[in-house]
Amino acid sequence: MNKIIKNSGKILISGLLIFSLVGCGKVPVLKNGEDAIVTSNNKNISVTEFYEKIKDKYGVGVLVDMIDEMILSDKYKDTSKEEKEYIKEKVKEVEDSAKKYNTTFEYLIAYYYGLESKTEFEKFVSLSYRRNEAVKELVKKGLTDKEIQKYYDENIFGDIRTKHILISIDTLDGMTTEEKNNKEKEALNKAKDIIKKLNNGEDFDKLAKEYSTDKATKDKGGDTGWFNTGDMLEEFEKAAYNLKKGTYTTTPVKTKYGYHIIYKTDEKKKPELKDVKTTIKETLVTKKLSEDSALFYKKLEELRKEYGVEIHDDKLNGDFNTYMSKLKTSSNNSKNK
Repeated sequence: MNKIIKNSGKILISGLLIFSLVGCGKVPVLKNGEDAIVTSNNKNISVTEFYEKIKDKYGVGVLVDMIDEMILSDKYKDTSKEEKEYIKEKVKEVEDSAKKYNTTFEYLIAYYYGLESKTEFEKFVSLSYRRNEAVKELVKKGLTDKEIQKYYDENIFGDIRTKHILISIDTLDGMTTEEKNNKEKEALNKAKDIIKKLNNGEDFDKLAKEYSTDKATKDKGGDTGWFNTGDMLEEFEKAAYNLKKGTYTTTPVKTKYGYHIIYKTDEKKKPELKDVKTTIKETLVTKKLSEDSALFYKKLEELRKEYGVEIHDDKLNGDFNTYMSKLKTSSNNSKNK
C-alpha cells in the first residue's frame, strides 16, 4: 500500500491541498507561525487563507477525485491492457471529433471537461474506467448463488432451430384505417389457410417456398438456422421456445413483419450453469446498475469505507457528504423522468 495507508490502515484527508501547495521546499513563515504562500511589502497571503479560498470554490470536486485516485491507484497498481485500450479509444474519439469540426484536441477537452492537456485527459479517462471496474467488482461480489441460479433457470436456454412461413401485411402510406385493417385480415386469413394445409399433411418446405414473403429464408424451406434468446423478435422467440420439437404453431404469430407460422425442427440442451456462470454474473451486474442509478455511487462509498477514508476538515466533510447525497438523488431522479 502507499505511505498514506501503510501506517494506520486509514486514509486521512487533512488539508491535502495545503500539503500539495507547500511541498517539501523552504517556505516563508509569517509572524503568527503560518506558512506564507505570497509575501509583499504591506500584506501577505498565508497558505491557510489560500486553502480556505480554493476549498470553497473547488474543494469537494477536487477532493472526491483525489480520494478515488489515491484508492484506485492502490487497488489497481498496474494499468491493464483493457484500460490502455479504453483510454486509447477515448482519445481517438476526441481526435476524430476535432478533425470533424475543424478544431483542436485541446479546445474540446477544455470546453467539455475543463482539462488542459492530453495527459490530463488520459488521467481523467483512467479514473473513470477504474471507478467503473471497481463498482462492477463490488456489485459482482454481492451477488448470491440464489440470484445466479434464478437467472439461470429463467433466462438460459439451449439453442433451437426453426422454419417459418411469413405472410406480410401489405399496407401502404395513405391507406385509411379501414383499408389497413382489411389488409391485416387478409394476411391473417392467408396464414390460417396455410395452417389448414399443414394440418392436412402438406409439406412445410413446399408451402414456405410457395407462400412465404421472407426472401431470406423461403428458398430454404423457411429455415432460420440456430438461434437463442435475444436473436429474434420477442413474439417469435416466445412462440418458438414454447413449441415441442417437430411441431408448429397452430395459430399465426404476429410480429411487426406480419404473421408467422413457426415450425421447431431441432433443439439443443441448455448449457451447464458452470459454463455460463461468468456471463450470468456480468449480465446481473449490468442489470442491477441499470435498474438503480444510485448504486454506482453507493458502491464507491463502500470502497472508500473499506479503505478507511476520513476527512479531517469539518466543512469539507459536510460538503462532501452533501455532494454525494445529491449525486445519488439526482441519478435516481434522472432515471425516473
